[in-house]
Amino acid sequence: MDELNTLPFVRDGELRHLDALPYMIRKGCFKNGTPEGLQRALEWVGTFPAIEAVPPQAIDRVPSLSGIDQGERFLIGSALEIVDSSILTGDKRCVTAIGGFSPELQVALTGKILCLETAICAIVDQYDFSHVAGKVRPGLSCDRVIRSIFGSTAPASRASVCEGLASYIGSITSSPGGVVLIPWEALL
Repeated sequence: MDELNTLPFVRDGELRHLDALPYMIRKGCFKNGTPEGLQRALEWVGTFPAIEAVPPQAIDRVPSLSGIDQGERFLIGSALEIVDSSILTGDKRCVTAIGGFSPELQVALTGKILCLETAICAIVDQYDFSHVAGKVRPGLSCDRVIRSIFGSTAPASRASVCEGLASYIGSITSSPGGVVLIPWEALL
């Protein structure tokens, strides 16, 4: 997470999380995480506050579509309400569902959503690959896409990881909601 905090749009003092996230981590909602990984995530989340309440009408602006759960509706409503905010997500279904939003909402969200793989791509580009891979590999059980990119049985090479990330980013960017994503080049 230290590397994430060095990306251009990430400002430590402005990080926020869903109020329920620490509870969800403790309760075991992330079944694929290792106990050590979940503990690290809980400690990291504990370093910044929850998102302040946003007016209900901000959340009501976000359509209830398949692929977007209540927490994502809250995050998207918050991003619409708070001008200088953005969202980091690893949920391709959510990004794809944003393609079903009105053109006005899509424009309002453009450049405000960063997919996890794009952040990892920028981090791999800026840091020593062995260092990054050493931090990512212990958490491979948490994310199917990252596991396949970094190697589920044997560690993948830097070239293979970069190729896998580029392919996945291309796929999500070309999805119906991909137009709203922050491009990885903006993170360099």
